[in-house]
Amino acid sequence: MNLHQFLLALRGRLWVFLSLLGATVAAAVVVTLLMPKTYEATASILLDNRDEQSLSGTQPSARGPEATFTGTRSTRFRSASAARA
Repeated sequence: MNLHQFLLALRGRLWVFLSLLGATVAAAVVVTLLMPKTYEATASILLDNRDEQSLSGTQPSARGPEATFTGTRSTRFRSASAARA
């Protein structure tokens, strides 16, 4: 059976092909509408205490945590104004 014969046979049974296609699409729509809506999200925050300004890899100086990038970001996460935004 070559491609031409296959296409002739398909054209002869077009109603069967379209019926199966329509039934499959209808079943997919029904199942999708009947399934409960589930929304799930996860988030991870990784805070690194290293001083990103220095290349030595040592701990930050006595400037306090507010002077470091990580300290500033962690403070913003704890603030109420950032929670409302």
